[in-house]
Amino acid sequence: REIRFYDDIAVIFMSWDEPKEIGFQKGSRMVVVDDRDSFELSFNECYKSITIEGKVYQMKLGAPTRELYIDNSWYECYFGDPPSNITLDGITRVFKISGPAPQVKIGNSRNDLVAGKINMIVNAETIIPVFLDSQVQMFEIQGTIHKLQFADFLLTVILDDHPYPVEFGGLPKVFKLRGKDFYIRFTAIPKLVVAGRVYIRDMIRTPLHRDLRTPPRDQSMLPPFMPQLSNVMPSMSGPPNHLFPAIQQQAPLIVPPMVTGLDYLTNLMPHSIPAANVSNNLTGYQIQSEDKPAAAPIMPTPAIATPPATNSAAIPILQNINIDELYKKIVAAGILSKSNSAPASTSTSATSVA
Repeated sequence: REIRFYDDIAVIFMSWDEPKEIGFQKGSRMVVVDDRDSFELSFNECYKSITIEGKVYQMKLGAPTRELYIDNSWYECYFGDPPSNITLDGITRVFKISGPAPQVKIGNSRNDLVAGKINMIVNAETIIPVFLDSQVQMFEIQGTIHKLQFADFLLTVILDDHPYPVEFGGLPKVFKLRGKDFYIRFTAIPKLVVAGRVYIRDMIRTPLHRDLRTPPRDQSMLPPFMPQLSNVMPSMSGPPNHLFPAIQQQAPLIVPPMVTGLDYLTNLMPHSIPAANVSNNLTGYQIQSEDKPAAAPIMPTPAIATPPATNSAAIPILQNINIDELYKKIVAAGILSKSNSAPASTSTSATSVA
């Protein structure tokens, strides 16, 4: 599972469409510096002034993979052994946080920070994870680093400082990045997310949607959604001449395509390129589980011709799938090679947590 940070807030992805805040349970730990100075810090509290050899520092305990903050800089440390070497004012000091490792608590959903994690597929061969948030994200194609940032509450994507209308779950579009054309496709967003109507903190605005109002944080306060259909997406063949050009006519809202089985599988697939600003080292931590106990399995009876009833709301996107057609689409998307059925060699930044 991946952890992404928004300032000091840690968000873990239980699934690609389920971001939740993660932190430590209440408690405190002793911190010893250079086997000489010791002090106590509490979890989930603000900075505390700590004096080391006459120098005052602001310190606090953080979240998994960023356990200690000193003067707004974070450090990955261990509870118990081994100690951590941290350089302060040019002097390397040995920090040791007493054990045991605290219990990790998974909290509320943080869709106000990130609406989910999808994939950007480039030239039907490279799968790049992207987060539906306001942060600038870096990715690499053919040895060149590029920038991506979503804007206008997911109606716009900014690629290398050029804004484009974005379509999720549609066909690949041609984007010109640093003078080269690339076929880029964004997989579908979560079913409860509607571009232009979802609030995401600190998301920037562009002239592509000058009159777009900021959605309320509480989605229940939104008026009923009346989609405006658009038959043709604006051309992606070339970027504007300069950043954020004047747009005479606002691009219409486009109904997001339904999440398909292919997109569902793609969003769960390993990635060709790991995501940036993501941590995944939860080794040694015990996570407080909020999962409901699974129901007892029901064994099918041969005399019953119809399949057992299932909860259609649990996996609505996997109904009535033509496996042969889905396989052809997966091959066409570059996820599987035609020579064999094994997934392409990819690296991923996510690890499973027991």
